[in-house]
Amino acid sequence: MKQGAGDKVWELPVGPNDLTMSRSAFWQQAWDDAQPRIEEIRRSLKSVRPSTLPALRLGQLDAEILDQELLQILKVPLEKALGVIYVRQSQYH
Repeated sequence: MKQGAGDKVWELPVGPNDLTMSRSAFWQQAWDDAQPRIEEIRRSLKSVRPSTLPALRLGQLDAEILDQELLQILKVPLEKALGVIYVRQSQYH
């Protein structure tokens, strides 16, 4: 990945006694540095309009998919069974 002029390069010290304190300081510094960008993203999200489409819950979507799959699985056997019934009825009438 190419680094720009404003990009920071993060390096952890490798000294055995410094490691725990350095990691904590590293993550704190990373958190502090990320805050302006996080706030910028939050502000930009406030201007996004919510969708006007109805939001389906995941359970509803799963139920619709399951209904479609069951219909496809049962369609042929059901058509055959109804076809046999129709043939037998027409023989008796």
